[in-house]
Amino acid sequence: MQVELSRAGVSVETLPLIETVALSAAGVSHRLRAAAEFDVAVFCSPAAVRFASAAHPQSWPRELAAVGPGTAAALTRAGLAPGCWPVAQTGGQALLDLPGWQDLRRRRILLITGIGGRRHLATQLRRRGAALTRVCVYRRQPLAVSAATFRAVVARRPVVVLGSAAIWERWSELSVEHRCPAALDLQLVAASDRVVQLAARQGLRRPPWVPASMTGSGLIALLQAHGLLDRRKS
Repeated sequence: MQVELSRAGVSVETLPLIETVALSAAGVSHRLRAAAEFDVAVFCSPAAVRFASAAHPQSWPRELAAVGPGTAAALTRAGLAPGCWPVAQTGGQALLDLPGWQDLRRRRILLITGIGGRRHLATQLRRRGAALTRVCVYRRQPLAVSAATFRAVVARRPVVVLGSAAIWERWSELSVEHRCPAALDLQLVAASDRVVQLAARQGLRRPPWVPASMTGSGLIALLQAHGLLDRRKS
């Protein structure tokens, strides 16, 4: 994504806010030993793909689903073939809104995710009749960002792309920790409606933008639509 944005003339800066840490590979492998017996495996993030495939490179269900294009791309990179994912949005609800996901009776679903996070997807899958097994393969932990670094980033007035609710929460925490309310006045780009809802609770002056897809091309189109990128350069 970063390469694609740079080629389109976008100045890109990264600021890591959280990191994902694998759980015990032996433990994950044990919990995934019967993965192939499920009807479908749902991967909740690129990290879920990365850690699950590393710990359990053996057979998987015939049908693999992802919560968005980034996770679907991660499956492809891992040598797996995603069969179902939402293109226009990212998130559990976007997957649930796809055709074929309303009545899940008699479907055995393996949900591969991380510790913490929302339980909305798991709850809705069960409500729709799925026999669900949830396996966590990683945990998230916040990264330290100095006040000087955070304030310098904010002072450059960037458009801030928030790839997940966890990243938004860390950004919000840092704005308080470093006494930098201007961080919440920047234009935010949210990966999903969930991030928009969380940000709205902070009383942001600018509603977050949501791209058609959280991909390089989706972000380029969004910047062009708001007059921040010359269409001729992309």
